[in-house]
Amino acid sequence: MPDGREAHGVGEAPRPRDLVTAMVVFLLSASLFAGLVHFMDNTNINTRNGSHIAVQLRPWVEGAHDRRLFFANLLYYPVVGWMLRLLRETVFGPIWTRMALVNSVFGGLALGCLFAHARLLRFPVWAAMSMVLFQLGCGFFLFGSITSEDIMPAYAMLMISVTLFAMSERSGSFATLVLSAAAFVLSWLFHWTLVCNLLPACVLAFAAGRGPPGSRAVRAAVFFASVLLLLVVACLAVKGHRGPAGVIAKAIWPGKGLDTGFAGFAAIKINLIFVGISQYLATGKLVAHAEYLRDNLLPTTGKLLFMVLCGISLVKRVAGAWDDGAWRATGILLVSVFACGELFNLYVQPQDPQFQLAPMAWLAFGWGWLCVRVVQAAPRVRRLVAAVLVVAALIPFAWNFDSKSRTRGLDSYWVRAVGNLDARFDRSRTLFVFAGHGDLIVWMDVMGGWKLKDYLRPACESRDPWKFRVFLLSAELILFPGRTPDESAAAVVDYLQAAVKCGLKVVVGGVWTRPRSQFLDLFLMFNDADRTKAAAMYDALSVNFEGVLVSEDPNFVFYELRRRNQRPQ
Repeated sequence: MPDGREAHGVGEAPRPRDLVTAMVVFLLSASLFAGLVHFMDNTNINTRNGSHIAVQLRPWVEGAHDRRLFFANLLYYPVVGWMLRLLRETVFGPIWTRMALVNSVFGGLALGCLFAHARLLRFPVWAAMSMVLFQLGCGFFLFGSITSEDIMPAYAMLMISVTLFAMSERSGSFATLVLSAAAFVLSWLFHWTLVCNLLPACVLAFAAGRGPPGSRAVRAAVFFASVLLLLVVACLAVKGHRGPAGVIAKAIWPGKGLDTGFAGFAAIKINLIFVGISQYLATGKLVAHAEYLRDNLLPTTGKLLFMVLCGISLVKRVAGAWDDGAWRATGILLVSVFACGELFNLYVQPQDPQFQLAPMAWLAFGWGWLCVRVVQAAPRVRRLVAAVLVVAALIPFAWNFDSKSRTRGLDSYWVRAVGNLDARFDRSRTLFVFAGHGDLIVWMDVMGGWKLKDYLRPACESRDPWKFRVFLLSAELILFPGRTPDESAAAVVDYLQAAVKCGLKVVVGGVWTRPRSQFLDLFLMFNDADRTKAAAMYDALSVNFEGVLVSEDPNFVFYELRRRNQRPQ
């Protein structure tokens, strides 16, 4: 019914025809995403994490004996590696393209689940489709579905878990509850950060769940016992790749990155969390400089106010339908995932697309109910208004697609750039210095290989001739968080001087000519103490080295670092 009255019904589960429609939504959206992957030829929109993951994933695709598990993504590598083997390189392209195609499948699965969930809550069909189109176009979701990032499988499983949990709260089915627990475990083991979002939310959902306290305690016991059992089974199934000791404990809490400079509270992150939330909806940009909110205050405020309106709409609906177990569970889970997720984001990287994806899952539901309320307010022209709102749901897609359409072809561009690099420098006798992760060094990793921890080895130590010698200044902050600024600066200078002394050509990119303030902007994702170390490194490098231009073309600029004649006392 276009007037939204169907949304007040209380069926136990989506009807069979709704499930068929959800499958069609899945197939169509996955196909759209896959088409965009090939059209864009850019699997690193916003972040380059996927390219680094491609290097770690390649042994799983090739079935190598030295393939390695990572506790933070315990099931991601074996599962996605198996999926990539099914997609032949000769047909579907290189590994990074196939990773994006796998994300297209999981993005479509998340949208099919969203439609089914909307119908479970008795949204009218037009409103459910509006929610799907709206979610499809949201910046971080859209780009996560067409790039090689590793978050989409976990996000899809999270949404399936939330939907099944809501179904079980309405029907009281223990079988559905166990299935929800299974999806929860898969989400957890695909990407460990989602446990920080969903686990506290599930506890709250049971605390306010259906029935008397005893009944809720039984349901909670069944759910968490299932989670623990499935977690143990999954860990035992893969432990042979990494050794049996401590597998389960490390899978429960890998704590990846929490002992590095990326973690920690900082004043700048309060700024960046508002930026990250607004970018989730429109533009979908990974912002890495402090002035963005000031320079884009009006559009950012407009996006945030729209989200507040959607949030108020959702909260009012949940409060009005509190006696409906599915609505109550959905509201508690989505709001709790948002609150817990953003608190976690404040500690890590609040502007990072992969960290904003799950916390913002509530937005499509808020948009959907806002649409229903608008249609209810215009009964005489409800069909026209409903049609207009469905079309309006495409605005985020149009906005975000346009914002990134100019980045088409960057995968091919950077593959050629690395080829040009090999034509100008001997990778076995050149040490490439960068401030932090960037496009060029990501593709150097994909097409040759290098390790952040190479910094722990002597600069002149022999390496495999096909690998690049790369040193990131950020490696000093990540690998040695306990050093003082002076110690970090001295360590970097000593490392580079040792490289020059043993005959390596030490070259640094365009960062060498950046003013001090712009150099420090490259370290915004780090905490205040580490940015102080970065400033000390900048000063020490300026005093101890001079840069001579040795390469300049449209792909890159490099300066060779040479020691100054006299080192200051």
